[in-house]
Amino acid sequence: MPNGDFESWSSGASSAPDALSLDAGSVAREGTTKTIGSYSMKITGTGGDYPLVTTNIITVEPSTTYTFSSWAYSDVTGNAR
Repeated sequence: MPNGDFESWSSGASSAPDALSLDAGSVAREGTTKTIGSYSMKITGTGGDYPLVTTNIITVEPSTTYTFSSWAYSDVTGNAR
């Protein structure tokens, strides 16, 4: 996934990181809680919406298995990083 380490934020620290789109909720660059690199992405639901971040840049091939993994951290129910 492009920018899978969340290092590039050309639209600013309170916009979705490069190569991703924020469709619901809010997002912020997080420099304290991270696994790889300097930043993680803090996603928060707003107004009862579930947060949704998407990317359309991944090209896939038929009859091919892909593995996706992520790390999640929650310090308060409903918040994840």
